[in-house]
Amino acid sequence: MVYTSGGISKLDVSGERLAIFQRAGASWSAAARSRYVPAIDPALIARCMGEPSQVAAVMALRVALAA
Repeated sequence: MVYTSGGISKLDVSGERLAIFQRAGASWSAAARSRYVPAIDPALIARCMGEPSQVAAVMALRVALAA
């Protein structure tokens, strides 16, 4: 289930850093990994987000996943 609220103002934008948040009761807390998809490496996603284009990001992700 995905919860949305119509905007990103409820959570601070982390600049150029990827941040994962989990809902804990009525609030949100930062987490190192997703509790629902823990196999996804946030550092890998952040590296791919730093690529100069979407094509380069997808290629970098494919290379990393094939390794």
